[in-house]
Amino acid sequence: MSERHGEGNDDNETSPASTVSQGRRARARAESDGDSGQPAVPRRRVEETRRPQWGLFSWVEDVLLGGEARGNYMKLNDFLRRHIGPSAVVDERYNVTMEVFLVEPKTYVQDQKLLEEIFNLSEYQVLQEMRGLRRDTYNVSQMGVRSLRQWRDFERKDMVSPLARRELDA
Repeated sequence: MSERHGEGNDDNETSPASTVSQGRRARARAESDGDSGQPAVPRRRVEETRRPQWGLFSWVEDVLLGGEARGNYMKLNDFLRRHIGPSAVVDERYNVTMEVFLVEPKTYVQDQKLLEEIFNLSEYQVLQEMRGLRRDTYNVSQMGVRSLRQWRDFERKDMVSPLARRELDA
């Protein structure tokens, strides 16, 4: 995740997706947006062949997180410099990991304009989405649901976010 867009990351050559790890859903969205020069039907088939095929014995964690289960340990100042600019930094005592920042952003950035700019970044929104999916994965795991087969029979599906429910029911 330390690479910048276009600097040696093979995914950047085939997709306009951002440098923040986005998982398979966001990457598929980025590839399908815009005019790639391919007709819509063949492009859809290419996407379908890249998408993992999940079965009843697939792990919920794999479906929701696509192998990206770890938290984001990038520091807030690194995130700000990369996505907003070199002058956008916080005091060192507020320079927490992005995982911590996501929990209570107003605690670490008091400048309302900067906070709004951060919230509007697609990279920040992806981090929020991944945090929510990690939370959903943990919650269903605590209820004994670890595979899609267990999810199929699970009665409390409303305890996860709509995004997680769509992914698990697909």
